[in-house]
Amino acid sequence: MTGYEEAARITLAGGIEVYRFGLFVLLGTAAAAAVAGFLCWAKRTRKGTAPMLVLLSMLLGGACSRIAFCLMDLEEVGTFFPLKYWLRLTGGGWSMMGLIAGVLLAARLTAALTRQKAGLLMDIAACALPGFMLAERLGEGGVPEFDYSRRLSTALLNNTFLTFSDYDGWYLATWKLAAIVMGILIPVLILDLARSRRDGDTCLLFLLLFGGCSVLLESLRYDHFLTVHSFVGLQHVLAAVILAAGVYTLCARTADRKARLLPGALGGAVFAAALSLLMFKVLCENQALLTASMILLALGALAALAFTVLEYSRGRGIAGFAAFCMTVSAGAAVALECALDRTVFSKPLIYLLYIAVMAVPVVQGILMRSRTKKTA
Repeated sequence: MTGYEEAARITLAGGIEVYRFGLFVLLGTAAAAAVAGFLCWAKRTRKGTAPMLVLLSMLLGGACSRIAFCLMDLEEVGTFFPLKYWLRLTGGGWSMMGLIAGVLLAARLTAALTRQKAGLLMDIAACALPGFMLAERLGEGGVPEFDYSRRLSTALLNNTFLTFSDYDGWYLATWKLAAIVMGILIPVLILDLARSRRDGDTCLLFLLLFGGCSVLLESLRYDHFLTVHSFVGLQHVLAAVILAAGVYTLCARTADRKARLLPGALGGAVFAAALSLLMFKVLCENQALLTASMILLALGALAALAFTVLEYSRGRGIAGFAAFCMTVSAGAAVALECALDRTVFSKPLIYLLYIAVMAVPVVQGILMRSRTKKTA
């Protein structure tokens, strides 16, 4: 979050004036704490687990969020030394990805201190996080020039609650899309936790769904928050890392021979690098080649999904193929970002293809998780 001085303010009863963003963060923290407390009670964790989990999550989540931002804000990082400037909380901003890492770390630390299974507490933390993120995204609506898209190239969404306009055209309020996604994740994760047979599965589902959705949401953003070069954003990269963490964890857990994962991942990386380089150097300069590559990429994504479902239905392992597809999807995402930024190709069509590409590792992860639930 940036734009502290210009952020919208709300006047409460008694004439108390507060920042809208801060108020929503406070409400989100309370909601997440309530969810964590209820789930700790429902799962019959040891006495004192809930308050310890909430307290450590607030401390480590806030600290990791701030530290991650200070380390990633390459334009301003020089102004954050000496370290006393890191404590100026009204300057700079925060990283959502850093907060997620801090909260999951707090869950593991709480499990160690209370001598409980880390997987269960990480599941509970994963269920509580979307409630906080939902409120935080709503709070971002009060921060000017933050969390919005490129100018829309189609009038399909004009004058809807998802868009806003200025003298130059219409834009997506991407914070609203993110809030909708978080609102969907809340019941999905809680219901999954209620049915889960293996500790840690709900947390892995969170990594898959949040990571996959965030790659797309961060792609839509055009506010240059933590952007390192042109269309490359650090939050965008970290969203892909979160998705990859979920996929590779499941690959390692389900593979009969873990050695098979390395060739798959390395082969996918080489293919992904070649794909990205081709898009950068050749395709963006030739509309016909670009169109052909988009068609081939779409067919490839559909074929990968079909092959995954077929192999899964036959009871065969898909871990090696999933490792390959994860790295290919990362390279394809870079290529698609290049196409969005450097070509006049239809952006709605590119995003439809983007969804298909990101669906491959997400679906593969969910299928691998389902298999390990049966065998746990």
